[in-house]
Amino acid sequence: MTLLSVENLHVGVGGRDILRGIDFSVARGETLGLVGESGSGKSMTALALMRLLPDAAMVRGHVRLAGKDLLALDETAMCAVRGGRIGMVFQEPMSALDPLMSIGDQVAEGLRVHLPLGRRAARERAAAVLARVGLDPAQIAPDRFPHELSGGQRQRVVIAMAIAMRPDLLIADEPTTALDVTVQAQILALLKEIVREDGPGLLLISHDLAVIGAMADRIAVLHRGEIVETGRAPGFFRRAVHPRARALCAAAAAMPKAPPAGPVPEGPPLLAAEGLTRRYLLARPYPFARRPFRLALDNVSLAIHAGESVALIGESGSGKSTLARLLLGLDRPDAGTVTYRGGDIACADATALRAMRRDVQAVFQDPFGSLDPRRRAGWIVAEPLHGPQDAGEDVRARVAAALEEVGLSADDADRYPHAFSGGQRQRIALARALITRPRLIVLDEAVSSLDMSIRAQILALLADLRARHGLAYLFITHDLRVAEAVSTRVLVMHDGRVVEEGASADVLRAPRHPYTRALLASAPDLSALLSAGNA
Repeated sequence: MTLLSVENLHVGVGGRDILRGIDFSVARGETLGLVGESGSGKSMTALALMRLLPDAAMVRGHVRLAGKDLLALDETAMCAVRGGRIGMVFQEPMSALDPLMSIGDQVAEGLRVHLPLGRRAARERAAAVLARVGLDPAQIAPDRFPHELSGGQRQRVVIAMAIAMRPDLLIADEPTTALDVTVQAQILALLKEIVREDGPGLLLISHDLAVIGAMADRIAVLHRGEIVETGRAPGFFRRAVHPRARALCAAAAAMPKAPPAGPVPEGPPLLAAEGLTRRYLLARPYPFARRPFRLALDNVSLAIHAGESVALIGESGSGKSTLARLLLGLDRPDAGTVTYRGGDIACADATALRAMRRDVQAVFQDPFGSLDPRRRAGWIVAEPLHGPQDAGEDVRARVAAALEEVGLSADDADRYPHAFSGGQRQRIALARALITRPRLIVLDEAVSSLDMSIRAQILALLADLRARHGLAYLFITHDLRVAEAVSTRVLVMHDGRVVEEGASADVLRAPRHPYTRALLASAPDLSALLSAGNA
C-alpha cells in the first residue's frame, strides 16, 4: 500500500530551480534509498516533504501522505504532521539538538506537543523511547546534555525524537555520515528494527552506496534536481543504465591507491607525541562511574615525518579527536609532550605558535560548525592569511585558486555557508587549510560528508598535493577504505589507547588485535554490492 506519493515536485529558490519534476513513492514498511552527489538536491527533497523550505522558495506539485496533499495544508495542520506523522533524523545531530536542554526533555517536548501528557508522564515515556534506541536510563541518564554524549549516542537521541510518536513516515538524512563502522552498523540495525516492528515507510538519504545497498528495498538516483534512475535494490548497481548512476557506482568502486609503504623515514619527526594522557572531570557523579573523571587518552605516543600520511581509526569516543586537539595545540595534556620540529609546543611563545599554526592546518569533522555563518566563503578561506608575509600578495587570487583546487568556483567566494550543501561546506574548510601551503594537515573525518565522486576527487587532490609539495597528513577516519587508500601507516585506537600500529596493508588486511578485526567485520562490503547486487 502506497504511503507517500510525490508527483511532479518542483522547488525553486531565488530564480534557480533546485528540484525539477521529482516523482517517487514509498510504501508502508518499505525503505527507499535516495542517492546522489553533493548538491544534487537530496536534503532539499527531504525539507520539501516536511515543508521546511526557505520562505522565498517556490513550490509546486503534490506530496501526498496517505492520500492527503501536504502542500495544500496550512501551517497549523502541517505542525501536527511534523513529528506526529513524519519523523526526521537530520544529518548533523549536534546541530539538530538544543545544547541547553537535557536529552530527556528534548524527547519529551515532542510528546507533550502532540499528546495530552503532563510533564512527568512525558518524561517517563521519553525515558522508555531512549531505552528502545539503546540509551538505557540506568547508564545514560535522561538528564544528560548533548555535549556529554558521543556522536553515535547523539544520533540515537535524534532517532528517539523522530520515532517517539510512532510516525507513518521516517526520513533519515545521512544518519550515519560521521559515525564509525561499528556504531554505523548499530544505527542501521536500529532503523531496520523500527521499520520491521512499527511498519513506517523509510526514506533513507545517503551518499554511501554500501549503506543504501544494505538497507534499501528500492533505490532512486538524484542528479541536478532530477531523479534519473530508479529500481529494485537487488542488482541495482549492476543494472544501472543512466550515465550518472553508473558514474556513482564507478566512483564508489574506485579509490586512490596509497603509495607502497617504505621504511620509516629517518631523522627527527615533523610532529611527535610522547606519553599523552588526558583526563576530563565528570560534570556530576553518575552512579555507574568508577572514578570522578573520564580517561580520554592513556599514554599515547606517535610520530609523523615530513611527507608521511598516517591514518588514525577507531570508534566514536575512542580518543581520536581529543588526540587531534592536543597535536594542534588547542588543548593541553595532563601528562606527556607534543613537539613540532623538535620544539615543545606547550613551551612555545606566541611567535613560534603562530608559525606552527600556519604549518599545521586542520579540517574538522563538522563543516557547518567550523565555518562562521556570518562570513562569506572568501573571507573564511582567507582567514589564515594574517601574517606580514602575506601583505604583498593578491589574497583574492589565492582564495580563488584554493576554491578551484577543491572543486568549487571563484564565484563561490561571495556566498555564505548556508547556501552550500554539507559536502560543499567541507570543501570550503579544505580550501582554508590549503591556502597557507602547510607542511602538515590534520583531517578529522574530513571526507565523511562527501559523496563518492567528490570524495574520490578530494583524495586524489590530497595525494597530488602530497606528491608535489611534500605535505604530511594525519587522517582521522572511520572509513577503512579511505584509511587504506590515503595512508602508508595506520594506528588503531580503542578506549584511549593505540592497540595496533603498522603498515596500512598489514593492519587492514591481516589485523592482529581483536578490536581491529571487529572494526573490519562491521564495515559494509561495497565490492560485493557493486559486483553481485544486493545478495
